[in-house]
Amino acid sequence: MDSSDKRKKSIRELKIDHLNRMIWLSTPLGKFLGTIKNQTAKVFSSTDVPKKNKIREWVVRLPFNSLGYKQMGPAGFQTIVHADSSIHALEQAVDCDVWDVLDIPITSSQVFLKDPIEEES
Repeated sequence: MDSSDKRKKSIRELKIDHLNRMIWLSTPLGKFLGTIKNQTAKVFSSTDVPKKNKIREWVVRLPFNSLGYKQMGPAGFQTIVHADSSIHALEQAVDCDVWDVLDIPITSSQVFLKDPIEEES
């Protein structure tokens, strides 16, 4: 075989590989695996993910006895603050002057998101 025959053979093999790839991608399994491959390309490693410090609304609830009240029944107190984490929400609640009185029993301090599922804008 001389070099021109080798070249023609390699071109023909490339065309066959290309056709095989096209046929594979037209099958349901090929389409499915192709979409998975594209999705995994969008995944970042934990070191590459930028941390979002998004300000959100947090609910802070405290039992009545944690604020120095002797007896109020089963009531507790609640306030809503804007913060980027639960720790910052608790820190901001300390400085808050507006607290709602709850008539539900609160036995321990609670800090949670007001809207846990929030659409990203």
